[in-house]
Amino acid sequence: NPGNYDVTAGVGTQSNDTVNALRHAWADAGSRNSDTYLDHMLTITNAATANASSFHLAALVDTSNYFTVRLALDTTGQILMSTGKREAGALLIFTGPTTVGTGHVGGDWWTTRLQVWGTQIRAKAWLRTTPEPVDWMQTFTDDTNVIQGTNVGAASRLEAGNTNGLPVVFNYDNLRALDPCAGLETIETCSDDLVAPSSGEFRLGDPMRPCNDVTLQLT
Repeated sequence: NPGNYDVTAGVGTQSNDTVNALRHAWADAGSRNSDTYLDHMLTITNAATANASSFHLAALVDTSNYFTVRLALDTTGQILMSTGKREAGALLIFTGPTTVGTGHVGGDWWTTRLQVWGTQIRAKAWLRTTPEPVDWMQTFTDDTNVIQGTNVGAASRLEAGNTNGLPVVFNYDNLRALDPCAGLETIETCSDDLVAPSSGEFRLGDPMRPCNDVTLQLT
């Protein structure tokens, strides 16, 4: 329903006038590998009876297949973060939920960062008025090769049983994508041995397009 979506003063909104129904909006980032930010805001202070969930989407193929980090506002004003994927319509959570905030006040803006790089998916979340955390908060790997879209975006839902007054409006701002190749330099030929410090992972590189590299964890 187009009436559930709007943009006012540069801020996107998704109006939820029913319970247990997902609203989606997205744009093409041009690459499956992506590193994106999204700001989320709810005007309600806490969810009633059941959570209100806001989703940051990446590598979206369609509304049934994508990676996601979810921020859920619960009935006590906590913000709960979880990371996973929706595949063939089923939501699979691999990490979380983790409490990233308490004492939510309606109008608080939260920022999520979601990075998809090969088989590795990483995410973090923080109150927009505070600095970005240095470390990733949640990480998982997915090697099924099912989710291969290039779209990024946002989705929202009032979970089954929610009794907040309708409609509940989710606000979104500053969806931005970093260049996944930023900081990488293509090396056309190299005959010298190279020794570099390890971060506990190694990368299988695409010499023509470094942002297609696949990162693997050392075990």
